[in-house]
Amino acid sequence: MLRRLCLLLLCAPWLGCSHERPRTTDEAAWTQLLWRNVQVSSDVLILVLSRRGDFVARQTIRNTWAKGHANVLFVLGTECAVAPERRISERICASAVKTPLPKERQQNWLRWRQRVRKQLWLEAQTLRDVIVAPTVDTYASLPTKLRFALRWASRHSGAKWVVKADDDHFVRVASLERHLRRKFDASEMAVVGKIMREDEVLRKGRYKETVYNRSVYPNFPLGSCGYALSRPLVEVIAKRFEGLTDYGGEDTSLGIWLDEAYIRPHIRWIDTLTMSNRQGCKSHQFLIIGHNFTSKDLRRCYEHYGDEIQGNHIVRADRDDVETQPSRATLSPILDFLPIPFCGGDAVSKAGARRGVAWGACHHLGKLDGVSCPLLGSSNSSAVADLGLSTPFLPEWEAPLRAYKSSKPFRTAALFTVLRDPFQRVLAAFGAVVSPRDHDALNLNIFALRVCDQVQRFARQEGRLSSTPLLLPQHYHLLSANGEKGTTHEIRFEKLLDDMPRFARRFGLQVELVAEELEDTPRHLSVQDLSEEAEDCLRDAFRMDFSAFGYSDSLAR
Repeated sequence: MLRRLCLLLLCAPWLGCSHERPRTTDEAAWTQLLWRNVQVSSDVLILVLSRRGDFVARQTIRNTWAKGHANVLFVLGTECAVAPERRISERICASAVKTPLPKERQQNWLRWRQRVRKQLWLEAQTLRDVIVAPTVDTYASLPTKLRFALRWASRHSGAKWVVKADDDHFVRVASLERHLRRKFDASEMAVVGKIMREDEVLRKGRYKETVYNRSVYPNFPLGSCGYALSRPLVEVIAKRFEGLTDYGGEDTSLGIWLDEAYIRPHIRWIDTLTMSNRQGCKSHQFLIIGHNFTSKDLRRCYEHYGDEIQGNHIVRADRDDVETQPSRATLSPILDFLPIPFCGGDAVSKAGARRGVAWGACHHLGKLDGVSCPLLGSSNSSAVADLGLSTPFLPEWEAPLRAYKSSKPFRTAALFTVLRDPFQRVLAAFGAVVSPRDHDALNLNIFALRVCDQVQRFARQEGRLSSTPLLLPQHYHLLSANGEKGTTHEIRFEKLLDDMPRFARRFGLQVELVAEELEDTPRHLSVQDLSEEAEDCLRDAFRMDFSAFGYSDSLAR
């Protein structure tokens, strides 16, 4: 009996018996046994979701951005026994036909599976940075893989932050660690990433949702950009592991899990510019960059733009940091912003808040969805003399100048605003006001005619603010109570992404906009969907805007 026990221990996989590989069904179990007595000591843990067969991608990461960092682990799934060409879709492991594979193809498929098993076993045993989740490795299983990884992290690490990345991401590990430690409070329930808000639920295509029955998702961090979760949130997911439902995507599932949790009111959704899926790796502002990087791309990024160059640690991310944490502004009172509805005001306000400037809603309310406003009383907004309104106007931070009690409420050296093509502005208003399920050409034209009617009635009342339309003409916003133009600079929305940073630098400010925050029109509609009747009506209602600001008053059809 003792001899048999000794032989069993000698050949146990977790003790290094490489000549006897574990069965496929045991993969999740033996990788957990490999980690049974191991604790990851770093306070930032990076979990990289990867597919079983992507050995080259994982090795490239080990040789590049994960080199020298013991806190980067790979999360895989178990194998799918169905050959790719026989699956119903790439999303799931289910056979579309009952007939067996041709004999030669069946043999090749079995050999490939055996080769992957052997190589994966050697990889996990030798490198000790692989975790296999007990779920089949397909796209549809990503939510299960994620929640298993988070539960694993809660049990095997003391990490204060758990970062999710993919094996086609480039990560500046050292800068990311320092960024999370310095900028955020890990004891809060915080999600840091590119936060998607009220995103439409897709019912078709690769990312279609078949389980979630609402039309709009709750807040979720965009998975292709990577994201970080504080420890308290990881613990919540771990405790609710068995009761969680898997939805269409890994990132949307996370958002729904948190939305359904009892801690929902206490979650901080922190939108950051340091994680992106549309940027190259040249700028050190970005700490997680995706996606679709090839192995060649990762090597190039590491060699030329990585945190480590010839062994000397270089951190430059903080210089360009544009985070959403609350900060006390120290800028001089030289510039302020007059937002006009549906002209990019939220994007400009958020860009200012990330740099410690209280503009727009931060100016009036001290809060703005998606960012933390600078502490009022020390920002450039303290230069405002009287933000009280002489007449009710909602939202008050988008009130025209003549609505203020003071004839000159902004005592700054310069006051700027953003102007927009009136047709595009109506389209943006439609996208914001009307439910996404009603986004079609018919409803767009009904909405446009309603706007026209409101503006024309407002004009007949000689501009009295007692009954304001949804869209005031833009020129009306710029005039003070005595009829004088109150703004000193106007920026065009169409060039805002490029012109705003250059304009702000003239006043000593470093303000960068987020392109996605300027995308405010419905995805499947354009101004070309306006009927000729709606076009004529809008041309008449916003005649002064077209002529004063140089926009064309006709649509090219």
